[in-house]
This record gives sequence, structure tokens and C-alpha cells, in this order.
Amino acid sequence: SSQRAICDPTVLMFKKGNRILYIIGTAHISSASADLSRQLVREVEPDAVFIELDLKRIGRAFKAGRPSPGINIGYQNERGELKIGTVAEAPTTGPSAIIYKMLSKGADLLGKSIYKKLESSGFVPGAEFINAVDEGLNKGAVIVLGDRDMDVTLRRIAQALASTDPARLALVDQKLTNTMKAKIPEMGEWQRSGAVSQDELKEFVEQLKTRDTTKLLMDIFKEEVPDIHYALVGERDLYMSRGIDKLSQFRSMVAVMGLGHLDGVSDNLQALGWSRVPKLC
Repeated sequence: SSQRAICDPTVLMFKKGNRILYIIGTAHISSASADLSRQLVREVEPDAVFIELDLKRIGRAFKAGRPSPGINIGYQNERGELKIGTVAEAPTTGPSAIIYKMLSKGADLLGKSIYKKLESSGFVPGAEFINAVDEGLNKGAVIVLGDRDMDVTLRRIAQALASTDPARLALVDQKLTNTMKAKIPEMGEWQRSGAVSQDELKEFVEQLKTRDTTKLLMDIFKEEVPDIHYALVGERDLYMSRGIDKLSQFRSMVAVMGLGHLDGVSDNLQALGWSRVPKLC
């Protein structure tokens, strides 16, 4: 399209020394986000594309469900150093599988179950990663998996859930629903009828995808269940910000992450000496 991806309000621009960074905040089930992430990588032609995935979820970054043999992927090791090499997809058994089962009670809140429903409605979670990675590889960029190990995050969420009163979980769920209903009046109608067309769902996602809506929902989440918010969002904001900051070998970078991480990562980067740059749009 004639509109530049850089000018989209979900794209932020940062500088530190001679380094430049574009972060796109995406809705993981939005087809518009998926198109925009490809367009942004195409425009910027970055040295690296940093994505909110880890080795255990690498399959979500490739159409085939795994990287083609021989593709070099960057990821952080336990000491936080960047390793670049070919990787095999990690097994999904072990602690994470067990914690997943434990989490399924609190999982509605974390969106696991609706994800499946959305996937079957033709929204593919992670299309924004697939497109950014695909375009990045076309442009010769290094693909960096920038998120914290999923097992660590699941373990932290399980700990946070254990120390959270179930009544608070129900309350935050209700508050989030009410806030969304206030933002998108049709939601009540959809809930009553139980039938949501794909177009209505697309519309819903695009409406929710404004930064202020996301911030509003995140603030409720943070206020009501701070431990869960910190385990799921806050700690990963910090992890990803530090990861981006350390990648000083790359002059230009595009980072693709969920819109819910945008504000936290932005604050953390500024604390690490990055400055927000106004976009010339």
C-alpha cells in the first residue's frame, strides 16, 4: 500500500548511538498486523529481525512449522549471550507440558483456549512472526529469537497463580470483559447470540488493537493481579529490552512483539539509554 508501515501508530522508533530500532506492536490474531510486519521489514531492510518467540516456540515463526535445514537463527543462551547457529525444534514434552495442564484452569485469562478457537476460525496466531521472518530472510537479516524460555515463564505464571486468590482472577476477568464491552458495544450482542462471523471477529481484533485500548486492559490486569502480570508480561518486557540492548552488532533492527509489551519495553529501553524518535510521517 502507499501508506508506509513506519507511519503506523503501532510502530515505535528508537535510537541509541548509531543504532536504530523499530518496534511493531502486533495483535497476534490480526491479519492487518501480519501484513504490516512484512511491510515494515521490507521498508527498513534491517540487519536483524527480533521476534517475541523462544527456541521452544520456533515452529510458530515458519510456515512449514520448523526452520528449513541450515537456516541460522540467533538466540540467547543461559548467560544471555547471543548464539547464532542452526537449531532443531525443541521437544514440547517435559515440565512445560505438565505446567500447561496445571495452567488450563487459569488459562482462559491467559487466552490459551480462545487461541484454539481463533485458529479454527482462520486466524493464525503468529502470522506476524512468519511474515517478518520470511521477509527478513529474503533481505538477508539475522533472525533473533528474543523472548524468555517458555518453561521459565510458565513456571513463573504457575507460581503467581498459586499465590493469587481465585476470586481476584474471576474479578479481573469480569473487569476486562466489561472494559472491552464498553469499547466495543457489539460484544454483548455477540456473547448473547453466540455467533460471531469472521468479519465481526476481524473488526473486533482491529478495534482492540489500538495502543490505548491495550494499555487500558494491561493496566487493569496489572492492578488486579500484579504477580501474574509481572510473570507473564513485566519480566519478559525486561528480558526482551535487555536482549535488544545487547545486540550492538546490529546497526538497524526490527522487533516484532505483542502490543501488550510495547509500553513496558519502551520504558525499559529508555532506562537503558535509548531515546524515542519522532517519526517523519
